[in-house]
Amino acid sequence: MNDFFYVIKNLLLLEGFVRVGWAEVCELPEKSQAYFDDWIESAKHGTMAFLERPEYAHAYKNPTAKYPFAKSIIAAVFPYNIYGSPKKIFEINQKFKVSRYALNVDYHNLLKCKLQQIMNKLKLIYPDAMFEVQVDSGALPEIYWAEQAGVGLRRKNGLLYVPEYGSWIFIALIITSIKIEAQKPTIFHDDFCMHCNKCIEACPTSAISADYMVDPSKCISYLTIEHKGELSITTDLQDWIYGCDICQQVCPKNSKVFVTEDKNFTPAQFWQEISAEKLHNMSNSAFLRIFQESPIKRTGLKRLLRNINANVKNINHD
Repeated sequence: MNDFFYVIKNLLLLEGFVRVGWAEVCELPEKSQAYFDDWIESAKHGTMAFLERPEYAHAYKNPTAKYPFAKSIIAAVFPYNIYGSPKKIFEINQKFKVSRYALNVDYHNLLKCKLQQIMNKLKLIYPDAMFEVQVDSGALPEIYWAEQAGVGLRRKNGLLYVPEYGSWIFIALIITSIKIEAQKPTIFHDDFCMHCNKCIEACPTSAISADYMVDPSKCISYLTIEHKGELSITTDLQDWIYGCDICQQVCPKNSKVFVTEDKNFTPAQFWQEISAEKLHNMSNSAFLRIFQESPIKRTGLKRLLRNINANVKNINHD
């Protein structure tokens, strides 16, 4: 099994992942576990009630609670930056903003498809091994494991920074029963954030604090995507209707990063025919048809219109 990591690393690189590392499976440090507990107790998870489930908390704190077979975790990052300038924003009607990761296909499906192809190949080579994958939809804290694997470093805005690619990346985890015996990864570190508060100062809802803690219940990305129910009349979404890129746009570490050549993230053709007015007149079935391959389907037409209307109210109020 000594060559396993190099086999899986090469397979991941061939599928477009750009940084690959690994970590031994272990229980999270007490400090990290306490952070999660405090986060839940202070209701910073908003309406994401699934985070309160005991089985979720157990898996978050210890991967073997969900994957008893787990010996190693491979972390890989996939870049999605499509613009040369961090300031560029995609807008509908030259007004309503959409996060740049959501302009085409749903990355969950795209990356899981790539990972499944890799799993199929690994099963042929290691038929007795067990594998599971996670792409931003499971209990394991992906940024923590990516840090332990040496592929990046968490920033004050709660996102993973990867040299040369910035924070415009997705994280994939592969949990396996194989105990990796390759050379230990070097844990990436710098103290850049200690001397910079640009993301804190730029966040219009004060969701980011200096101790690297993010309050999702205040975050525009959470409010426009995950939050169920109506928005507070005082909520200012800053014209964002799906996601928010403000903290990434102002980060100096994102000023000069690679632009991806992957066409899966360039704005889809349907955006040329979408406007706020057409969305208001659109049926739910038409919405699902148009956005069937898009992450925007997750929010649904009702919540997307809620976000547009909240921004219109702020415009009228001003």
